[in-house]
Amino acid sequence: MRKEIVTRATDAAYEVVNNLGLLPLRSEIITLNTSWDELRLDLDIEYAGPAIELASSMPAMEEMGTEAGAAHLAGYLIRQYADRVKIREKNGVCRVSLHFDH
Repeated sequence: MRKEIVTRATDAAYEVVNNLGLLPLRSEIITLNTSWDELRLDLDIEYAGPAIELASSMPAMEEMGTEAGAAHLAGYLIRQYADRVKIREKNGVCRVSLHFDH
């Protein structure tokens, strides 16, 4: 596995977990599962709480110093790091699936 892929996956997971600190979670437990082979690396992050929001653009400069700006930036960076992102929410449990091709 290429070091660049591991770095991007680590950075994306950090941004997800950092973003979760801004949400009202019902539990402090966050589960991270990984799977990989010679073609891909997948991370699934599961927690009890609302879905994080992904952004397609950077936050405005005046928004950067706020919690909303931090969440917006994290949502943007997650999309930039991962090749694919899927968010599923069911019965109050959310799963963020990050896919990386290599």
